[in-house]
Amino acid sequence: MGIQLVRVRTAYADLSSRSGRRKRAAAELATAVGTLTKLEHRLVATPAPSEATKLGTLLVKLVAQQTALTEEAHQLAVFTPRFSVYMTRLRTVSARFDKTMSAIPKPTRTAVRGTRAEVLAANQNFLVQKMPPQPPRRPRSTHTPAASRRSSKESTG
Repeated sequence: MGIQLVRVRTAYADLSSRSGRRKRAAAELATAVGTLTKLEHRLVATPAPSEATKLGTLLVKLVAQQTALTEEAHQLAVFTPRFSVYMTRLRTVSARFDKTMSAIPKPTRTAVRGTRAEVLAANQNFLVQKMPPQPPRRPRSTHTPAASRRSSKESTG
């Protein structure tokens, strides 16, 4: 178990650094997960002596937690390279978006002068230009086809 824990710690350190061994971290962690899972199953299957039941329970719990931590580090090792590819693409798109947005002139505030009606008309014109046109809404019907059939049967019967 000690050797696998050292490998897990080394692989995790490789993940967090920019080392060349980073590519092998996922494979090392997968091997460690398999070994720790086997150890956990063997510990559960092996009965502890009566004097060491609490110690056996704690050991099984420790190995289960270490297995879960190693599995999580493995998932991180698999996820990180894929995520890095998307982040690189996102940086490119973001730079292009920033350049495009900086080319658009920024609106300036202008004071509107005139009568109250002219100011309200200018404000309404601004709101119309600002908001995209909305499709007309159809009114909802309050009756269902089944209700209309019932009412027609009642009136005929």
